Amino acid sequence: MTLLGLTFFILLSASVRAAETGTAKVMILGVAHLEAKHDVHNGVFEDSPLSPKRQAQIAEIILRLSRFHPTKVLIEEPMGNLASPDRYRRYLEGRFKLPGDETYQFGFKLAARAANRTIYPIDTFGPTLLNDDRRCRRIPQGALHERQRCAV
Repeated sequence: MTLLGLTFFILLSASVRAAETGTAKVMILGVAHLEAKHDVHNGVFEDSPLSPKRQAQIAEIILRLSRFHPTKVLIEEPMGNLASPDRYRRYLEGRFKLPGDETYQFGFKLAARAANRTIYPIDTFGPTLLNDDRRCRRIPQGALHERQRCAV
């Protein structure tokens, strides 16, 4: 789920009106990696995300994002991972100190501010942008304007 050094969060907001109409608002948010992830997209931040300056910036962003009133915050952690919801519960209880990683600094803090009871890990490792059909692996799905044909 990481693309060009960004972590994506999906925020869902359901209101009473949404329940009546069967619609929901969805916000997809991408943020830079706040700590090194051993990839080529990390070299932007020279200080710690836990520094007072960065914490003030993160708090302002969380405040603004909370105006969306998310009812669910989905994070970039492996789907089915039970550790993340457990850490989130311990965070709410004051028994887990958040590391500098963007999943915690944005995902956990926003879910807590919105009074969400849990957090939802949704990262998966497939399918990819490339077609998983063994005969046609080189064809990007939806990435080309003109559809290429696959030789059988």
